[in-house]
Amino acid sequence: MKALSIDHIAFAVADLGETAAQLEKIFGCGFSQPEQVDSQGVRSAFLRLGETEVELVESISKHSPTMPLLPNPIRSFIDKHGEGLHHVCLKTDDLDQELGRLSAQGIQPLPSGISRNAQGKRIVFLNPTHTANMLIELVEDRR
Repeated sequence: MKALSIDHIAFAVADLGETAAQLEKIFGCGFSQPEQVDSQGVRSAFLRLGETEVELVESISKHSPTMPLLPNPIRSFIDKHGEGLHHVCLKTDDLDQELGRLSAQGIQPLPSGISRNAQGKRIVFLNPTHTANMLIELVEDRR
């Protein structure tokens, strides 16, 4: 198994198009076409900067798609904290093995468990109560 490395850094935004346009001026390059991830109730777009990407994430639903009685996590985040850094995503070449290693240390994923991102890759978010209140996403990238 390779060492973990940063895949992307994600920012929660209220208006994906407006924020992307502002950042494109700063970075001098464009974001990918927005992709909708219905299972997470979000739209996102990526901008590659060297080996890492910046992701903008916008809520498209009022409630969580997996837990309809709860608010959409991105919308809830913005309501509480405003727009800004939401999570850091680390890539691993074996998600199951990495989760086993973390579990042995008492670090558990969020109850939503493993899902798929817009590119169809397996992802999981770690419970922030086990990660110094930081939201960390793991993505399986077998390249």
